[in-house]
Amino acid sequence: MPAKNFDEQIREDLDMFLSLKSKTSLQIDDIIQIGAFVGANFLRMLFSQQKDVNDQQLNSIFGVISNHYHDLFGDQLSEKDYSQLPQKALAELQDVNFEQNMHDYFNKIVQEAHLE
Repeated sequence: MPAKNFDEQIREDLDMFLSLKSKTSLQIDDIIQIGAFVGANFLRMLFSQQKDVNDQQLNSIFGVISNHYHDLFGDQLSEKDYSQLPQKALAELQDVNFEQNMHDYFNKIVQEAHLE
């Protein structure tokens, strides 16, 4: 089976966590946070493979997230919401506890969804 490309994997990760979160309550802040963590995770994976991430790759990852969000939510997200995605992702990556924070955040979504 061929490996999935980053675009497909990003969309699948977004869909999975948005779907799980929607079982309890899905607010715009949640949508932004999910997108930021998914984007940050892919940036981290790229960096670990290449030891560098350029602006084009950064823009590509958040372009995929923004386009997918536009397909899902139409005009429910503002330009400000979209601009928060890379800002929050980069802030998360600068936290020395990024891996644990991401794990805790996604684990909480999964646990809450299974309580419903």
